[in-house]
Amino acid sequence: MEPEERLEHLVWIQTLAAKVPVSSQAACKACCLLHAFCHNSRSLASYNMHVVCCACLHLACKSCEESPSCLRDIVNLGHRMTHPGGPPLEVNDLFYDLKDSVASVELQVLRVLRFDLDLGNSHKYLVHYLQSLKQWMPPGYHAGSLLENMSWTLHKDFFMHPLVIRHKPQLIALAAIFLAMNVLDFQLPAYSSDDSQRKPWFQVFYPDASHKLLREICTDFANFYSRTSEKQVKS
Repeated sequence: MEPEERLEHLVWIQTLAAKVPVSSQAACKACCLLHAFCHNSRSLASYNMHVVCCACLHLACKSCEESPSCLRDIVNLGHRMTHPGGPPLEVNDLFYDLKDSVASVELQVLRVLRFDLDLGNSHKYLVHYLQSLKQWMPPGYHAGSLLENMSWTLHKDFFMHPLVIRHKPQLIALAAIFLAMNVLDFQLPAYSSDDSQRKPWFQVFYPDASHKLLREICTDFANFYSRTSEKQVKS
């Protein structure tokens, strides 16, 4: 599957997640599941990708311990999104056929992923890192709110790129903050009580992080968006 085609499906998932609605964590987890499914599947030609997207979102809701009863809403709203000019989906044979299709594809997704849905949870790390960074800022420092909002926005966008399943969740969270700091020209001092051992802020949270690695993640993300944007403009 071409990157821009996968991007369309990922945007479709995020839109469906907002309509249901489900949490941002569940929506991002669904994107991770789709990335992993596309990466590990031998062929995607036989799948209805909108059904796959619905299955990934429902699996993500269950994985994040959100109400599994949202399957009805996922099926109804997913059908409305694929048939925007059509009538609402009634509780009839078509509804139950679609519901059964999503349940069947869920099982296929689980088999492809070998029933391993533990793809990391960068959300909890981002929450922890941002809360900790607030302690380094003066009270009432307005740039802290800008940094937090920008970090969450970029973090959500990161899930449009398969890099989210290639890197540790700690690095994804740190890269979102790192990129937000660069966009906002935000500076934090190195941290250590001993001047001889001062270290960058991100290594306080995750010692394996480095400027080089975070830059590589952010560059991959930026290049991905540049390529897909250029192709969309040409088309």
